Amino acid sequence: MSMRFIRVLGFLISIFVSDAGNAQSWKKIATFDGYICFSKFLDANIGFVGLGISPGLIHNGPAPIELYKTTNGGTSWKKVSIPTNFVGGGEIGDLIMVDSMNGWIAMASSAIIFNNKALWHTTDGGLTWNETQLVGSGTAVRITPTAMIVTDLLNNGHISTDGGNTFLNGLFSSTNCVDFVDSMHGVISDYRGQNWLYTSDGGLTWQNSTMTVESWSVLGVIGTSDFYAAPEGPTNGMPYSPQIFRSTDFGVTWESISALPYLVTGHIAGISEDMLFCQVSVDGAAHDSIYHGGFYCSSDKGLMWSSIGGPSAEHDTRFSVIQICDSIKVFGFDDKSPGSLFQYSIGRNGKSPNALFFPNISQITQSSCVPIDIIIPVDVNGCAILSAYIDSLWLTGSSAFRISDMRTAPRVLSSVDSILVSYAGTSGPDTSLLHLRYNLGSGAQDTTIQLIGILASPFLGAPSMLHRESASAYYGQLDSLTLGVDLSTQINLDSLWPSITSIQATYTWDSSVVSFASYLPPAGWLVSSLTSHGNAVDFSIQNVNSSATHPLNLGTALFRPRTSQQAASWVELPSLVLGIGGQAVSLCVSDNEDNHWAVKTLGVQSGVAEVPSSEQDITVYPNPAGDELFVQNTNSSEIQITIYDAIGKSVASRNVLPASTTSIGMGSLARGSYLCVSHIGDRIVTRKINKVQ
Repeated sequence: MSMRFIRVLGFLISIFVSDAGNAQSWKKIATFDGYICFSKFLDANIGFVGLGISPGLIHNGPAPIELYKTTNGGTSWKKVSIPTNFVGGGEIGDLIMVDSMNGWIAMASSAIIFNNKALWHTTDGGLTWNETQLVGSGTAVRITPTAMIVTDLLNNGHISTDGGNTFLNGLFSSTNCVDFVDSMHGVISDYRGQNWLYTSDGGLTWQNSTMTVESWSVLGVIGTSDFYAAPEGPTNGMPYSPQIFRSTDFGVTWESISALPYLVTGHIAGISEDMLFCQVSVDGAAHDSIYHGGFYCSSDKGLMWSSIGGPSAEHDTRFSVIQICDSIKVFGFDDKSPGSLFQYSIGRNGKSPNALFFPNISQITQSSCVPIDIIIPVDVNGCAILSAYIDSLWLTGSSAFRISDMRTAPRVLSSVDSILVSYAGTSGPDTSLLHLRYNLGSGAQDTTIQLIGILASPFLGAPSMLHRESASAYYGQLDSLTLGVDLSTQINLDSLWPSITSIQATYTWDSSVVSFASYLPPAGWLVSSLTSHGNAVDFSIQNVNSSATHPLNLGTALFRPRTSQQAASWVELPSLVLGIGGQAVSLCVSDNEDNHWAVKTLGVQSGVAEVPSSEQDITVYPNPAGDELFVQNTNSSEIQITIYDAIGKSVASRNVLPASTTSIGMGSLARGSYLCVSHIGDRIVTRKINKVQ
């Protein structure tokens, strides 16, 4: 008899023994006017319920997205304020509170074509939620002292190293969930059967694991190296073969530890490893036709599972499990409309720990030119404690660390809490100890958290400077500003150049003076992404066949004057990241009176004013253009002509010999506006061309 058959047989025996006695422990505590997609309780009193339909079940039609909060354990619920800009169907994928007031929601949109936001934020305890600028379909969010990670159902996932202000697409594929066992080790589950990911640096970088089964959830057991998953996707070539998987090496490798007869909803939750829970929906052979439903529980690290009854649901549901003194409560729901929330209670053999959970070691990464607040989670687990408080906290060690939390001590310690610390190192790594004196109701205790500060880039301590450049134009014309950066003497650009594969940067300006017209990459680079925010542009360029330049050439920014009066604006570069050998290397760039970028408006051009000589050198016609565009060069030197579309992509180019005329084919280009850019030595002349046929 195979071990797998023994496991399944034991599972079935446990169903017959336990099903009747446990099913009566469920109690309906609330009903909502819509489909429930999510429940999250923080403690015995505070909880949230989200309404919506998973993008995976959009064939049921869109459902209203709503969020409710309770502060009395589910006796009453308050509908809270959520963004009204959300378009189309979806569901609330995940919710975390870093303390009693601040939290985040991952919003799983099924209509990304409408630029729905993947991340919402609250600063008032969840009563009001506001969109961030992150676009996508967010499924889960976690925060470490190193990074914020948002998984995304339909896009590459997102990583932020500045507290959610900006994100990079640092994950490799569509992803479903993320969880951590400590401040450094985490796992991400995948959506489309690609490799799961694991990290050992707090979420900055990720590697492929051996797991490839689709799963809505992954559970990390705090303080161990163990992760659990209950995937709902195909396994071993079978379309529906629900199994429980476990990793004991921080998510690097996985093994199946139990086979279930019913399809799971994809979520697994629990209290440590002693009590694990999953919800099942249908028999694999009768998918979408027969609801078996209910919850199953394991008390032996996922090897044996017993039915405990409960509500039925299908896929992509996230229920909640918390411990209150010596009992465990499960908050599950059905997939009906109106939907009902149920509570299940079970004893935990007299276990009633009151414990403070915090990372033993927190790695704090300074990833920008200014210090950024880092959230150190400090959570109370166990009985509901009314008198828990932090008596005092202080730092010893490196002066590069400081406590930036505005709340003074002593103060009440909530069940979900945090401490804000910032790091402003100039060399790194630096170390410090965060000391806490606290009371959980049984007397004062002391503990320390070791903090390690590192610089995300070796160049953060060596600021570079903007290369002094300026541009000017009359009202109604274009100006072009070369974006040059004088790198620090500690950076050997020539030796680095063979390893530089990409550049990501943001430049900003005064939008009352000039407006964005376009961005042109430097020679040998291609634009991979470009986003305009009205007074700022985020761009990413890929190295094709470029050569090192001194100063470093970041391309050309094209502006259009907004005023007919004389005015000026400095152009700033708040973010510059080089892709070097597969690593994202941040640089600090400063400016001053002698080193800065500027754009100016010259007012209205006089009718007798001379046209700049550079304009007389080149004639471009006809405009509007049809199938052909002609360029006449009256210079004594050769010029290079490049045609760019509206997003800065090169679509055609020609070299025009001195004192000659050449044509550029436009027949294959779509109707619209294009920029004709002429390079004449170190001069750049731009003209807007309209294609009408």
